[in-house]
Amino acid sequence: MGFFDRWFRRDPEATLATAEELLERGNLLRARQLAEGLQASHGGSVRERAQTITRKARRAMLESTLENATLAEEQGQLVEAGDWLRSALEHAIGTDREDAVREQLARVARKQAAAPEFVLEPEIPSAHDPGDPHGDGFDADTLFATWVDSLAPQAAQRYAHRESAFREAVVDVNEGNPEAALEAFNALIEETPGDPILHFERGRARLVAGEPLAAREDFEIAWEGLGSETLDRADELSVPRLWAEASLEAGEPEAMVERFSDPLLEEPTAGGAVIAELFGFALLNTERYADAQRVLTAAAHHFPRVQAFPYLLARAHEALGQPDDAIDCLEVAIAPSCASGNCSRPPLHLPSLRALARLQLQQEPPNIERAGELLTFLSAAKQGQLGESDLRLVARYEEAAGNPEAAKKAISAAEYVAAQTAIDDEI
Repeated sequence: MGFFDRWFRRDPEATLATAEELLERGNLLRARQLAEGLQASHGGSVRERAQTITRKARRAMLESTLENATLAEEQGQLVEAGDWLRSALEHAIGTDREDAVREQLARVARKQAAAPEFVLEPEIPSAHDPGDPHGDGFDADTLFATWVDSLAPQAAQRYAHRESAFREAVVDVNEGNPEAALEAFNALIEETPGDPILHFERGRARLVAGEPLAAREDFEIAWEGLGSETLDRADELSVPRLWAEASLEAGEPEAMVERFSDPLLEEPTAGGAVIAELFGFALLNTERYADAQRVLTAAAHHFPRVQAFPYLLARAHEALGQPDDAIDCLEVAIAPSCASGNCSRPPLHLPSLRALARLQLQQEPPNIERAGELLTFLSAAKQGQLGESDLRLVARYEEAAGNPEAAKKAISAAEYVAAQTAIDDEI
């Protein structure tokens, strides 16, 4: 799990927004993983939206794998066509496309059987189990093929035709099982120490395993062999991005500032939205507020759909003693979501909403009316399930509004939530 994934991990609305954006960009595997995680942990409207994303991702995965299978078959690459069709079948199980995919797979198998080089007929997955209506049981080969399909063509070529130990290890990383992956990658790197892909994947595994400094060492090696270009179709995955995440995970924002200052202080958006976001965060955490303000202002204008930029920019304004600018920045940031009066579409960026409510309460005199509106929006967005920090913010509002008893109740609720969270963490 990456740094910013953890930053927003308690906010299902933000996770849904990320999954929807990933789906739109074509990062189908990651979108499905996020959505399925929400399906398992939430109910109500969050679960419904997550189910919709999952269905769309599976449908898009099916179309993509079928296109690859058809192309491979037309080019006479029957083994590859069979691999793609078995992946497609995993996505088609339980849908009205299942029979057609099975027929195409059987046709390719017959072609393979007639070819002189064919020895063993490939295994065709058994018929759909009625007890599994959703068909969510993906095997390692299917998950690996889906992962490769999410990569840019040049990067995908580096992953194709690798040994089963590598494929299984990549799937283990993506499925959150880094220990097994590290064992495999260590053995593979011992055999081929200079392979940048092996170091890149071991770095990803180490990052998931909570070993950011070791991960950064692998990313250093991978950077030399893979360069700075994004590796996936969604233009999100790159060695510099993961190197930066590892530095922040390790509590070393100075390392990122030192490495990225020369290119990004001159051209803040040159590395893309994610790098600009990480760099802005690093500048804030090293108290280089003026530089952060300049970088984040440029990024907010260049990437207007990235909701984190106004939030981080407001932090820079506040640190420089410009609370009015911070408020203006955040008011503009939440305006599109709240244009209809219910703050629903596009998804509201809750960290911005919380920061804005806090700043309104810090005004002299406090803007109690606006803070109350914002807290109402917050409660609606979280379906009344306020966290500890939210409840403490409510307490500040009630105190400023002259309701000391209501403030005490909010503090008590915050302490209860904190205690429950501590128990859950221990369990």
